[in-house]
Amino acid sequence: MGIKIIEQAGDVKIYGDGSLGGKGIGLVRINECLIPKANKLKTRILTTMFYDHFLDRCGKFEQEKSDIILSILNELGDVPVGVRSSATNEAGTSAEGTGLIHAGEYTSFMLPNNHPDAQTRFHQVQQAIYHIYNDFTRKQPPSSREKMAIILNPIPGIFDDTLAGPCYYPYISGVANSYFPHALKTQDPKEGFARIAFGMGMPLFWMIFR
Repeated sequence: MGIKIIEQAGDVKIYGDGSLGGKGIGLVRINECLIPKANKLKTRILTTMFYDHFLDRCGKFEQEKSDIILSILNELGDVPVGVRSSATNEAGTSAEGTGLIHAGEYTSFMLPNNHPDAQTRFHQVQQAIYHIYNDFTRKQPPSSREKMAIILNPIPGIFDDTLAGPCYYPYISGVANSYFPHALKTQDPKEGFARIAFGMGMPLFWMIFR
């Protein structure tokens, strides 16, 4: 039985009939947007159908599912790869109705994908997917009907040869807050913290100091 593959705008491919999860839906929508001077992020989504099959087969993929992961890895090429969780309850609307937002609670991996042996690189990606599934399953209550999709993306960045050897500088996105727990008694731990936001694309950032 072949697995259905749906191609969406902006170099997005969806594998299987299940849900895309919160993060997956968001990436599909943003890839549909026409954003000036912004490149589309190549995105491959394993729907929750893969998660169902993983559970049904006692924590392993059958050959057909493994072959799909290998084909995706070959498509993405020899660049670092993000293996990202995309749970159905991340956006606050779950299989059981509207509930708490769970974005950021589940495991994701950023893999260098640079081992000289292609089979080893494939094994690392598959093990990352298995770990995301197992970690997610452990966190669910017995009555939960939530499921997990997986997103595979290349990690955009720049390769550079340095005196220490070749380095890869990713274009990263996210927000970080600092906190100084060893403040002197005349200081507040929250004083002097930096809030740093990084945007996907050119390494653009801003900082606010207090």
